[in-house]
Amino acid sequence: MNNIIKIIIITVVAIALIMPNILVQSAPVPVRTDTIIQASNNADVSEDNIANRRRTVAGAIGLSLQEISAARTRLVAADIDEKSNLWTIRKNLLEWLASEENYFQKAERELNAEDITLEGVKNIAKNIKAHRDDSYNKNLANALDFILALEVSRFTNIADDRWHRINTDIQRIERAGLIRRNFFAAEMAKARMMIDGAKTLSQRALVLSENIYILQTQEEQNQNIENVKPAEEKPTSSEQEIVKEEALSIRELCEAAIVNIRLGYEEFVKISSAVRRIMRVNR
Repeated sequence: MNNIIKIIIITVVAIALIMPNILVQSAPVPVRTDTIIQASNNADVSEDNIANRRRTVAGAIGLSLQEISAARTRLVAADIDEKSNLWTIRKNLLEWLASEENYFQKAERELNAEDITLEGVKNIAKNIKAHRDDSYNKNLANALDFILALEVSRFTNIADDRWHRINTDIQRIERAGLIRRNFFAAEMAKARMMIDGAKTLSQRALVLSENIYILQTQEEQNQNIENVKPAEEKPTSSEQEIVKEEALSIRELCEAAIVNIRLGYEEFVKISSAVRRIMRVNR
C-alpha cells in the first residue's frame, strides 16, 4: 500500500511542476521590423557599412527561421485525430510554414551573395519588412494561437486522466483503512471543478481557432469569385456566429484554462502533502 501512496505523490508533484511552463512555449521569437528597415536607411556604401547592414538583416532572417522551426516542432508534436477538421488545419499550417521557410531561406541566399551591393541589402530589408507586416506576422500569431489551444487541450486531458487515477488510488487507501471515507472529498471536488472549467475553456479556444481558419478559407474563396455578394446582403446565421466568436481571444481562453488547471493541481499537492503525513504516522 505504501507503494501506491508513493505513486500518488510522484504523479501529483510531477504534474504540478511541469504544467505551469506551457505558456513559455507560446511566446514568438521577437523580430523588430523597425530594426530590419534601418538596414536600408544608411547611404554609406563602404564595405564596413554593407557588412554591418548584412549582419542586421541576416539576424532578422535567422530569427524568422527560428520562429518557423519552433512552431513546426510544436505543431508536429500535437496529438490530433486524423479525421478531424483540426488535422486539416494542421496540414495546411505545416505547408504554410514550409513556404515561409523557403521564402526566408531564399532571402538568406540572396543576402549571402558575394556581389551583393548596398542597394541589394536595402531591397532585401524592405521586402522582408513588407512581407512580415503584410501577412506573416498575423498568420504566425494565428498559428501560435492554434498550437497553444491544442497544447492546452492535451494538458487538460492529461490533468483529467490524473484526477481519475488519483481518485482510484484514494479509494484504495480508504479501503485499506488508512483514511476515513471521503477524507479528500473537498479537495477532489474542487480539483474536478477546476479541471472541468479548464476543459470548457480549452474547447472554446479550439472552436474559436477553427472558426478563424474557416473565415480565412471563406475569404480566399471569395477572392476567386467574380460576382461578389451585394453589400446589403446579411451574413448567414453560421457566419454571424463565427464573427461573434472571433471577437474573443484564444490566448485569454487558454490562459484562463491554465489558471484552472493550476488551481486543480494545488488541490493535488494538498492531497500529496496529507498523504505524506499519513505515511509518517503509519510507519
